[in-house]
Formats: sequence, C-alpha cells, structure tokens
Amino acid sequence: GLGDIIVDFLTRVGAGTSSPFLLVVIFSFVTAWASNVLANSSATVIFSSLAVSVALGLGMDPIPLVVAVVFGGAFDFIMPTATSTLTMSCAAGYSFRDYAVIGGILSPICCATSALVIGLVYHLI
Repeated sequence: GLGDIIVDFLTRVGAGTSSPFLLVVIFSFVTAWASNVLANSSATVIFSSLAVSVALGLGMDPIPLVVAVVFGGAFDFIMPTATSTLTMSCAAGYSFRDYAVIGGILSPICCATSALVIGLVYHLI
C-alpha cells in the first residue's frame, strides 16, 4: 500500500545520496509534521516502521532513523490540537495563529537541532 510506496521512494532517495544524514533530516521533519495531524504516538509508530524498512533496504543501521522519528514525533508544536496539553492551554486565550507562528518557528529549529545531534552521535556527518 502507501507504506510500500513511501519506503520505495525513500530508499531511492537514500540510495541516490552519499550520506544517510539526509534520511535522518527527512524522517525528523516528516514525523514532526505528521504529529500535528495525527497523535504523536501514532505518527511515531507509523514512521518508525517505515524508518526500519528504509534503513534495512539501504543496508544501514536503523537506530539513527528511529531516533529521528522518536524526536520528530515530540516536536508537534504547530497546531493546538496536536497534544492534550496544548489543547488545554487554549483556555488561556491563545489563538490558532499564535500556535502556528511560534510552533512554525520552534518545530523546524528542534528538528534541525535533533538531526544534527543524531548525525554527530551516530557519525553520519
């Protein structure tokens, strides 16, 4: 199904690049985006299985990709409905725009920082 299409696409992207660091960045950002639409635990489960399949298809260690997925799943700051704690803070009078502006800045910074740290820890860069 759709999972096979995604795995095939990312395997081609990963095979076309000389560094698996690009896949860490992709999985971090895509999981963070999906966590705003899905529950973060659901997005993490879905994308961790995809990450393992892509890593094994490329013959690389799946741990860095799974770590990127786990961190990316926690960076769901853009929508107030992403987590229950963000939803509860809506009672304080924050608008959807407030979350989108701050989360739109914070989520990419967190994704980039975590991808960089993962790349350094696992010697991908």
